[in-house]
Amino acid sequence: MTMKTKIRDHSLLTSRANRTNWGNIMRPYWLAAFACSLLTVCQVQAQDERSAYLIANSNRAGNPCGIAVLPEGGALAPALAKAGRFIVVSQEADDGAVRATCAATEKTGLLGRRLYICESPSNRIIVADKCANLIAYTRVTDATLGSFDPKYLLSKLSPYDGRAVVGLAKGAEGALTKAKLQAWAKGFGVPDVQIVEDEQGLWALVTRPALPNADEWTHTYHAEDNNPYSRDTALTWPFMTQWLGKPYRDGGAVHLVAGGRSFFVTEGDFSFGDRFTKLRDSNQIQARDLYNGELLWTYDIPRKYSADSRTSAYVATDKEFYLIDPTEDKAGVVVLDAQSGKQLRRLDCSTLGEQLKYLSMHRGKLYVMAGDKDVVAPAGSMWKFMNPFSVLNNRYKHDYGKYATTKISHLSLGDGRTIACLEPASGKVVWQHSEADNTIPEYQIGLTEGRLYYLAKGHAAVCLDAVTGRVIWANEAAPRRFGEYLQKDPQTWMMYHLGFCLAQSQAVLFLEPALGIIAVSPQDGRILWEIDVKRRFPVVRDGRVYVSGEQWSGRQNKDTHQVYDLLTGKGCDPDWSGDDRTPGSGCGGYNMSTNFLCSQMGVGYIFDARQRVGDYLGKKTNCVGATFVAGGLFLRPGHVCACDYTTHGYIAETSAADFDFNWKAGGKTQLRRAADYENVVPLSGDGWTCFRGSVAGANAVAVSVAPNAKVLWTAPPHTANPTPIPMTSRVATDFEPVQPVAAGDCVFTAGADGLIRCLDARDGAERWRFWTGGRIYASPAIWEGRLYTGSGDGYVYALEAATGRELWRFCAAPEERRLMAYGHLVSAWPVTTNILIHDGAAYLAACLLNSNGSHVYSLDAKTGDMRWHNGRSGLDDPENRIGVNTAGTLTVAQGKLWLRTNGYDLATGAFEKTLNDFKPRYQDPYNGMLGRYTGVMDGKWLVWGGRRFYSAQSENCMTGTGVTWQIADLTSEKLDKVKPALWMGQSQQFPAWDDELLVGVPAMQNKERGLRYGSQHKLYAWDKTLLLPAILKSADMKTKKPKTDTAPPAEPAPRWTRETGTWLAIALAKNAVIAAYAERPPNAPDDKGDFHYQLAALDRKTGEPLWQIPLPGEPLFDGLAIASDGNVYVQLLDGVTIGAGAGARQTARN
Repeated sequence: MTMKTKIRDHSLLTSRANRTNWGNIMRPYWLAAFACSLLTVCQVQAQDERSAYLIANSNRAGNPCGIAVLPEGGALAPALAKAGRFIVVSQEADDGAVRATCAATEKTGLLGRRLYICESPSNRIIVADKCANLIAYTRVTDATLGSFDPKYLLSKLSPYDGRAVVGLAKGAEGALTKAKLQAWAKGFGVPDVQIVEDEQGLWALVTRPALPNADEWTHTYHAEDNNPYSRDTALTWPFMTQWLGKPYRDGGAVHLVAGGRSFFVTEGDFSFGDRFTKLRDSNQIQARDLYNGELLWTYDIPRKYSADSRTSAYVATDKEFYLIDPTEDKAGVVVLDAQSGKQLRRLDCSTLGEQLKYLSMHRGKLYVMAGDKDVVAPAGSMWKFMNPFSVLNNRYKHDYGKYATTKISHLSLGDGRTIACLEPASGKVVWQHSEADNTIPEYQIGLTEGRLYYLAKGHAAVCLDAVTGRVIWANEAAPRRFGEYLQKDPQTWMMYHLGFCLAQSQAVLFLEPALGIIAVSPQDGRILWEIDVKRRFPVVRDGRVYVSGEQWSGRQNKDTHQVYDLLTGKGCDPDWSGDDRTPGSGCGGYNMSTNFLCSQMGVGYIFDARQRVGDYLGKKTNCVGATFVAGGLFLRPGHVCACDYTTHGYIAETSAADFDFNWKAGGKTQLRRAADYENVVPLSGDGWTCFRGSVAGANAVAVSVAPNAKVLWTAPPHTANPTPIPMTSRVATDFEPVQPVAAGDCVFTAGADGLIRCLDARDGAERWRFWTGGRIYASPAIWEGRLYTGSGDGYVYALEAATGRELWRFCAAPEERRLMAYGHLVSAWPVTTNILIHDGAAYLAACLLNSNGSHVYSLDAKTGDMRWHNGRSGLDDPENRIGVNTAGTLTVAQGKLWLRTNGYDLATGAFEKTLNDFKPRYQDPYNGMLGRYTGVMDGKWLVWGGRRFYSAQSENCMTGTGVTWQIADLTSEKLDKVKPALWMGQSQQFPAWDDELLVGVPAMQNKERGLRYGSQHKLYAWDKTLLLPAILKSADMKTKKPKTDTAPPAEPAPRWTRETGTWLAIALAKNAVIAAYAERPPNAPDDKGDFHYQLAALDRKTGEPLWQIPLPGEPLFDGLAIASDGNVYVQLLDGVTIGAGAGARQTARN
C-alpha cells in the first residue's frame, strides 16, 4: 500500500499496529528532517563562531564597528553584521548568488542598512582605497592564493588599524600550507604580519601601518604651538571623495585627527535658536574612523561647554583623548580611550583652581590653566543661548576693557591665573605658576621647543621653561599695546574667531583678530614688530607669516591678504600674484599644509604648482574655522549658516592618484541584458508613472478623486527596523523612502535601503520585491510595462513592472568604488537623479560630488544601449575643478534636458552654457546649482529650487540664501541674458500646477511660530495664467540678492489661502487639491513630538476641506501619488504606505 493510500484511508490509522507501521514508514523522513535541522543549527553556530573569531582578530575587538569586506560572500556576512556594528560588504560571484543571499538574509532587517550584497570577483575589492577596517578570506587554498595581490589588498585597508585575515577555515574544502601562506604574506611589505594556526584554521593576520608622510592634527590649531600648518605630504592634487558624513549642519568648529580617527566637537545648530540644542547629540564629542567616516563613539558634553569659545580644551593622541572635565563640578581632565570612548581615568586638578580653562600636550606632558569659574549666562541675560558669535564679539571688550570705552563686566570667558604641568598617567603636578588674578586668556598660551609662552592682560608677555616652570623672561609692552589699539577703535566688528599665541622658535606672535599682531623675540621677549590692522588667522610657513583679511576678502580685494617676514614683519610678495590670484577666505581664515593653502571655502592655492584653484566652491566650513589637511586627507567639517553651498555635512577627500577624469563611457561591460529582455508583460492602464506624475514635474493629474474617501489599506514597512520618527539623532542614518508611483493595479515604492516593492493597488499586498545594491534617491519611472530606477550602487535597472524580473542593467559609474555617504554605502558615482523617459530614451545622471565628475546619459529605454554620454560638465572648469553637481530631478523642455539651470542637448548630450551665463551660476552665491527640484510650466517656464539635495526631512535644514525658487523663460532669443524671477522664498516645497491652478507654500519669516519645518504654514492657490506674468514683472527680478523673506506678489490676489502647522505634500487632481500636512495643538512646545498628521482633499475654488483622513505617521515630503482611478497613495516617512479612496477597506496580506 502506498503512502498516498495510507494518508487518504484514515481507518488504517486507528489500530496500534497501523500506527506502528506508520511510524516505521515515516521514521526515515523524521530522521532526515532532524538531521537537516541539526545541520542548519551547526552551520549557523559555525558561522557565529567564525564571525566572533574575525572580530576578535580584527583591531576593533573592543569596539566592533567600521567596514568589513567579505570578498567570498556566503552565510558568514549576516552573522558578522549581527555580531557587531560593522557595515558588512559581501561580494558574491554572480547575480544568482546575490539574489539567493538577499532572499536568505532580508528577514534580518540588515540589508541595505548594515549589510550590502554585491556581485564582484573575490580578488577585487569594491570599496574605496583606505576604506576597509577588516578584509576576511576564509576559503583560500594553495591553488587560489596566487590570485590575490597583497599590495592591492593593503591599499584597501584603512591606515593605522586595518586588518586583513586571510586563510583557510577548519572544515573548508582544499588545502593551505603554512609555508606558502607565509611566503605570500611577505608581499604586503609591512612589519605587522602574523601567521597563526589554531582551532579555527590557518591564517595570515596583516595590519596596515600609518600612512607614510601623513600628519596629525592633535590640537585645535594643529599642535600645541597653535600654528595651523600641517606637514602632511601624503595628500596630492587632485582630490576625490573619501566619505561624506552627518550631521548635515552644526555650529562646532573644533576638529582633531590622531591615530586614524577624527574627533569632532558638535554644538548643535544655534542659528535656529533653542530648537536643535534639544536633540541628544547636539553637544557631543563624536569620534569617527578617519578613512570611512563610520561613527566609533560619542561623548556628551554640556550645552554651554562651547567648542568655539575655548581655543584648547581637547588633545587627541593615537591611544587616548583628553578633555577638560565638562561637568565643571571640580577642575579636572577626563581621559578617554580613543578607540571605544570609554573613560579610562580622571585627573583631579581642583588644587589649581575652580575650573580648567586650557589643556595642551607637549613632549609627553600635559599643560593646563585653571582659574575662577567662567560667567557666561547670568539669569535673565542676553547670553542664555550661548551664541558664539555674540560671545566672541564682546569678549575682546572685556579682555582689554580697562583701556576701552565700553566694558562688559558680566562676561568672563576662559581667563585663568594658574598654569601647571601634569603627568598624563597620574595627574601628578610637576610644577605650577600663578599670576595674581585671572588675567591669562586661554587663547593666549602656546608651547614650542620646551618653552611655554603666554600673554597676561594688563601685565606682561611671559616665557616659562616647560620642563621646570621657571620664568625665563617677562615683557609688559605687548598687552599695553593691545589696549591702546582697542582704545582707538572700541567698537570692534563681530568676530568669528579668538586670538591666539602662535609660538615659533624664531618669533612668538600674539594675535587679537580685531586689534592686530605683535611679534616678540623668544629669547628675551622684546617686541620684534607689530601690525596695527584688523587681520586674522596667521599661519607660519617657511619663515613667512600668511595673514588672511577681513570677511569675504580674497578674489574681490587682493590687498586684504598679506604675507610678512617672520623675523622682521616686512611685507613679502605672496606666492600668488595678479589681480585674480588671491585665494578667498570667506568669513573664516586659513589653514595650510606643505602643499596646500586651505581656506574656509576649501583649497585655494597649490604651492608647488603655484596654482590658484577654486575647489572651495560647494565646500564651505564653519565661520570660525577653515578646511585642513591631516592623515593624508582633505577635511571639511560641516557648517551651520545659510550660505549657499551645494554640500552639507562632513566632507573627506583623498588623492585621486591615477584616476582618469576624462573617462568616456561606451564599454561593452557597462550593459548587461537578460536573454528575453524584449518580451515584457504589459501593465494595463495609465497612472502616476514617474516622480511628481509627469516629465514636467507638475504634481498634477487630470483625474477626479472621490468626494468622500477613507483609508483602504495600510502596507507596513518591509523591514522590522523602520526609521524612528521623529529622529532624535542628527548623526543617525536616515532611511527616507521616495515618492510612490502607480500604474494599472500596482503601486511601486522604494527607499534608502535599495529595495523596490510592488504593492497590489487593491489591498496593499506585496506582489514582488527587488533589491538593488545601494540607496535609491528618486522615484521609479514606469513606461510600456517597464520599471526604471537608479541606485546608489551606480547602476540603472530596468525591470518588468508586472513581475519584477530584471530586463537589463547599465553601469553609469566609471569604475567600482564604494564609499560611505551619510551612513549609506554608495558608489562614488551614484545615480542621484530620477530616470526620465522621453521619446523612447531614458535620461539620468550619476554624481556624488562634481569634483569626482558628473556623468549624464541618454539610453535606449527598451534595450539599454547608450545613445550619448556627457562626462564633462562636472568639471567644466578643469583647472579649478568646478562645474555642475548633477544630483536632483530632471525635466525636458525646448529640446534640452534640464537639471536646474544646466541644459544638455537631447540629441547629442552637448552641455550648452546658455541660461544666465554658466560661470556665474556656480561662482556667484545666488546661483542655479542649489535645490533638488526642476520642473517646467507650459513647456517653456523653467522652475527650480527647494530643498538641498543632501538633507533629511528629519532634520530642519535651511535651503540656503541662494536656494530661492526661481523661474526663467526658455523661449527668450538670448538665453544667456535671461534674468530669472525670484519667487516663493526659501520654501522647501515644490509647487503643484496644471493649466488653471498653481498651488504653493511660500517660505516667509515667522519667528513667533517656530515650527519644526520653518515658516511653511500657509498654502496659497493662484490662478496660474495671472500669477506667472506678475512674478516675471516683479521688482525682485532685477535684484541680485533674492529677498528670501519677501511675501508673494500682492497682485494678483490668491484664490484662497489656508493655514495649518506645516504643509508636507501637495498634489492637484481635476476636482481637488490633495494635501498631507502636520498640525499641532496651539501653544505646544516645539521640542515636543506631538504632531498630528492629516490627508485632505481641498476644494479647488475655495480651499475648504472636502474630506480629511487622520494619518498614523509623518508623511514624506512630496509623498503623494494619484492613480488613474482617483485613489490616493501616501508614503509615510517611516516606510508605511497608505491607500485612500472610495472603495471598500482592505487589509494588506503582508
